[in-house]
Amino acid sequence: MIKIALGALSFLAIPAIAVLATIAVGGTASACIATSAGGSLAEDAPVPAAARAWVAETRAACPELPETWIAAVMAQESGFRPDAHADDSNGGTRGLLQMNASVWQASYGQPWTADLNANGTPDIEDPDIHARVGGAYLCTRLVGVRTIRQQHPDWASSTIPVLDALVIAHNAGESRLGSYPAIPATTTAFIRNVNERITWWAADSAPPNSAADDASAAAALASDALQRNSSQNNSSRDPVAAAQITASSSPPTACVPVDVSANAQQLAAALVERLETGALVAGTGATLQLRGMAGGTPEPGCAVNLRILQVITVAANTFDQVGISSLNRFCTRTIAGTGTASRHWIHGGGHAVDFFTLNGRPTNGADPNALRLIAVLDPLMPEASEVGQKNCRAVAGSTANTVHMLQIDDGCNHLHIDVDPTNPQLLDSEKP
Repeated sequence: MIKIALGALSFLAIPAIAVLATIAVGGTASACIATSAGGSLAEDAPVPAAARAWVAETRAACPELPETWIAAVMAQESGFRPDAHADDSNGGTRGLLQMNASVWQASYGQPWTADLNANGTPDIEDPDIHARVGGAYLCTRLVGVRTIRQQHPDWASSTIPVLDALVIAHNAGESRLGSYPAIPATTTAFIRNVNERITWWAADSAPPNSAADDASAAAALASDALQRNSSQNNSSRDPVAAAQITASSSPPTACVPVDVSANAQQLAAALVERLETGALVAGTGATLQLRGMAGGTPEPGCAVNLRILQVITVAANTFDQVGISSLNRFCTRTIAGTGTASRHWIHGGGHAVDFFTLNGRPTNGADPNALRLIAVLDPLMPEASEVGQKNCRAVAGSTANTVHMLQIDDGCNHLHIDVDPTNPQLLDSEKP
């Protein structure tokens, strides 16, 4: 990877990323990332205007990532040079986020040499394309990191900020999460440099104290990575960190909290409002079912499971527009897929939802929008829930890592989500 020199620093660099995952049913949900250093770039941060646009495109593909973190990683990897490249034993890396050939192929579905828009620049070096593909790749990596942390809570890497763990997975591979803190020195430096930039570049950060003792700062920067990361969890070790956290009792988040009301009628009424504005699109059957739930008197056999209303609400809060093609098939007497064994049908029906568009675009369950919704939903879902299109993702070469949702095969013209009709547990992110 390309290294960018930061020069002499005169402040104590601290990791500023934390995970915010506090949900109370009947209130708001936020399974997203918070940062005590702020998610937005300061106006005077040394990030060129063109690079700010690329950062925005990356974040559009993965809204959970703070602008400051994306910019810091992009600066570390390429110095904001779209044509940056580096040689290594795996064949090298290229572009703004220094993706290698296999990662690019898996994420974009095309080789390094592809120039699909025929502009004379390989797509991997086209900054707009690279930013979008890189954002989807980082989101997929983030899901993988979270899954590993859930499966191995005893690993040392499971106690550090999740975005530090994401840097490890990106820079050195997910296997290094198992060996942390024994990771390559280059990766340790990568984490340090990213967190230094976050502290410098965040819109709500105080400027560093230029009168600080350079020798003390150098000693602090030479500290062991584990000690630095542990300071995130005990801000009293560093007065600068304590002051920053105290000054922002409600740290900015990288995504919008999601209403997860436990009241089915309220949820349905809010969804009907979205139908009126066009933010939610639905077929005739699904529309009538939602209106019945909103009125509090659904037709017999035409109810929609409260948890499915929560799922639709999460999706509607994640994207500008979503489209649903199927809810309660027992109500519409529609026989499709697994027929009367489908959770669309069994136990009175309405325990599943099919999304046919996400953010106004068709979904096949393997596209970046589908992967993003799966990543948002999985930490919230009750046990024995299911997500479809496993076969479609296999064909497309994309991966969704899930813990709470079982992945099943289904048609490649929508994204299927369902819940166990016999499990009354509501959506809740306060899971281990």
